[in-house]
Amino acid sequence: TGAIMAVPAHDARDHAFARKFALDIIPVISTPGGHDIQAEAWTGDGPAINSGEFDGLKVAEFKAAIIDWLE
Repeated sequence: TGAIMAVPAHDARDHAFARKFALDIIPVISTPGGHDIQAEAWTGDGPAINSGEFDGLKVAEFKAAIIDWLE
């Protein structure tokens, strides 16, 4: 059934896949200053960005809100 996470900015395997196939890497979690999201995935915490109504939520809140939205 092959589900994919598809967040190359925040998962090392998805990041490697996106780089290999020259796909856009768009962050949805704000990274600390100096972190180059194009060079390496950010897997830490931070506020949501580029995510519409979910912007500003921390990672745990962001995940819970997305699950609620999907249900």
